[in-house]
Amino acid sequence: MCQVNYNNFTESIKSLRKRMKLQQVEFANILGISQSQYSKYEKGAGEFSVKQFLTICYFFDIHPARFFLEWQREPKKLQLHESDE
Repeated sequence: MCQVNYNNFTESIKSLRKRMKLQQVEFANILGISQSQYSKYEKGAGEFSVKQFLTICYFFDIHPARFFLEWQREPKKLQLHESDE
């Protein structure tokens, strides 16, 4: 079974959110969840749904496959847009 570092996953999303200068409450609204639930996700106390993950990828203009390939390596260096390469 493949081991997934969920901390890197949530750190990647948190880093992207901060680079866009979004507060947790603003990003939670984009995902259709409460700020408290989003905060739990960032702390690793919950997991994003597939729908929420796809919304995140769409919002940041990152292909889901690319996100998965890069977030394990260096979560804070994940590029915001496909065109940033």
